[in-house]
Amino acid sequence: MACRDCRSPTPAHTLQLPERVYAMDVNHPLAVVGTADRNVHIYNLTSPQAVFKTIASPLKFQVCCV
Repeated sequence: MACRDCRSPTPAHTLQLPERVYAMDVNHPLAVVGTADRNVHIYNLTSPQAVFKTIASPLKFQVCCV
């Protein structure tokens, strides 16, 4: 996952995730990412290098909307 400033061609922050991203939403200061392994990872954008919380999805299929 790469956070970009539209005014700059280089990413502001890059983050390695355990799986492919299928859903993502940001409501400052939190970013919620749904991955292919049916987990939902929550990141606090004030310190994005560490996972704030990980939730295993109770759904039968992968998350496609958060």
